[in-house]
Amino acid sequence: NRYGEAWNTMESASEGFVAVGRSGKGLLADYSWGYVDLGGELIIEPIFNRAGPFREGLARVALSVDDL
Repeated sequence: NRYGEAWNTMESASEGFVAVGRSGKGLLADYSWGYVDLGGELIIEPIFNRAGPFREGLARVALSVDDL
């Protein structure tokens, strides 16, 4: 895969980054999300329950299911 690791899902690229997620259970709430750059290098570790696209240098993330 172009983004280096085996990710279960990914969002569209925005501002040079792609939100990527993986899960052992396949439920969206159980995913760990992080970010890779367009070259596939992991930039932000997958520690979030959800990660949105970057806009103006910021991205909305959720650290727990309660934040969704």
